[in-house]
Amino acid sequence: MKKLAAFIASVLLVATSGAYAASMELTLVDIFPGQEVQQTENNPCVIGDNSCKNVLDYEVIDASDVTAGQWNLSSPVYAVDDIVTLMGGNTFWIGIDVNKTGNSQEILDYFQVWVDGVEVFYFGANGDGNVGSHLAQGNDLRNGTGWSDFLLTGIDLSTLTILADSTIEFRAGMDQVGNGQEQFFLVRIDSPIGEVPLPAAAWLFLSGLVGLAGLRKSSKQ
Repeated sequence: MKKLAAFIASVLLVATSGAYAASMELTLVDIFPGQEVQQTENNPCVIGDNSCKNVLDYEVIDASDVTAGQWNLSSPVYAVDDIVTLMGGNTFWIGIDVNKTGNSQEILDYFQVWVDGVEVFYFGANGDGNVGSHLAQGNDLRNGTGWSDFLLTGIDLSTLTILADSTIEFRAGMDQVGNGQEQFFLVRIDSPIGEVPLPAAAWLFLSGLVGLAGLRKSSKQ
């Protein structure tokens, strides 16, 4: 009888913990100059300051939220259906607009996507900044409002069991913030950026393949 009760309890635990077995890691992509995406009404903030387009409610970052250059914030809880409709599908990116001074480091400690109260996508870890990514070292950062310096890719809600009343929430933490406000906003995958830019190492690899192809062609002549 005790074994049956334990089995039933384990089944109930799985059922109530959602249909998400493990959180999936997101990829941080450094945006090259000229490939930035602007924060607009079609790409609204989920965490930002009062300069954001307020199509969706968002959690405002201001001086009272930042203590010694560090903050941790959660977006409002949205309906998944509203996000999917706005993004034109289940797949979208997160644009990160970074503002920095010459001395600030701008470390992204973590970014998380929670569906129905369960973390389903993540980047980094909730720590003290020692395990985060230094966003201040990105390609040609643009201080100012509303342009993505980075993208977080890999969010695909079609991999989840989404119900009619499913909810979604975004959480982020940063450390060594030194200038202005960072914005985290939704980016449609049909935005003008087109394809996500390849890392520099991938471009070198492709260039090498092209060069080898040229050598093979010339050796046959």
